[in-house]
Amino acid sequence: MPFLLTDSPEPLAMNTLPALKLTHFSACPRRGEIYAYARFYVCRGAIRFCVTGFDETPPESARMAFVFAYPENEVRCVRTVLFKYGETVAESSAGQRAVDTILSTGADEQGWYWQREGELDAEFLRKALGRAPKSGDVLVGNVVSYDETETAFGSAFPVPFGEDAFSPDGFDVFPVVSY
Repeated sequence: MPFLLTDSPEPLAMNTLPALKLTHFSACPRRGEIYAYARFYVCRGAIRFCVTGFDETPPESARMAFVFAYPENEVRCVRTVLFKYGETVAESSAGQRAVDTILSTGADEQGWYWQREGELDAEFLRKALGRAPKSGDVLVGNVVSYDETETAFGSAFPVPFGEDAFSPDGFDVFPVVSY
């Protein structure tokens, strides 16, 4: 099912955006199915994101990641890897770079969580994807929660059994729409 990415000329409050929940699991993770979600929008060609995992004390090997590409060139994608204890990194065929993020932790009615909020800037996206996203574009991608020590993972969109968590076979569409 498509997930709309709002394109706004001005920054938006993340909690006003819909959450893309990770509800599909490939195998059974040792630590269970960790509830997680992500929020995204486009602002002046940048992708702003907030990724939340309800896991108070994840192991050092726990990660959350998202990947975006244009459907006409899924090989040219950008994958962003986040975890609670260290640096957020964006990887693409154009190279790798650190991404500044803000880490916050807390608890709400769903339990203890950690989240990272940040931005993939338009210049980086132009180099990584060939162009920066704007209204009318359609991206493809997925959001994944995984542990580097096992093959099981959770994702926002189903990934065929036996496929890698970041396989294009598990991508769904992200239409970019005007705010």
